[in-house]
Amino acid sequence: MSVEGNALEFIREAEQGATLQEVCSHCGLERHTMTKYLESLRSKGSVTFKQVGMSKVWFPTKHPLIEVLKNRDIASGIKSIADTAGNVAIVNKEFKVEWSNKGKPNKACHEIMGHQDKCKNCPAHKAFSTGKSQSVTIKGQKVVAHPLKDEEGNVVSIVEVRK
Repeated sequence: MSVEGNALEFIREAEQGATLQEVCSHCGLERHTMTKYLESLRSKGSVTFKQVGMSKVWFPTKHPLIEVLKNRDIASGIKSIADTAGNVAIVNKEFKVEWSNKGKPNKACHEIMGHQDKCKNCPAHKAFSTGKSQSVTIKGQKVVAHPLKDEEGNVVSIVEVRK
């Protein structure tokens, strides 16, 4: 695995983020070299950091689309486009809705469908595991799940469209 890939995987696994020292220790590199790799990952949109005192704590960036949707003007335009497609949501690996054109973030996608548990034949679950788009009919609605991948090809989120 590349140094960037190794660092990115370590940062993704760190629940509270990772300091430069922790990433250096994990990757076996000195501070200046690791900083260059982290800045490269940041320029690609893979990681971000928060300044805590004199230290930077590094976090994985959500899919770039999620970052773009934080801009209200852009999100409004995308919502208008998404409204023509039906119900559109971006779902994370915990199956929580991160963004929706119908305004139900932080709920599990199966809750939006009116289910207590994960949907049988869940297209999002299949898309996460296969890395390919999936389509099923649930309660008379066609549900299509399209994987969103990072630059290394890992599925990080799902765009789920219900019609």
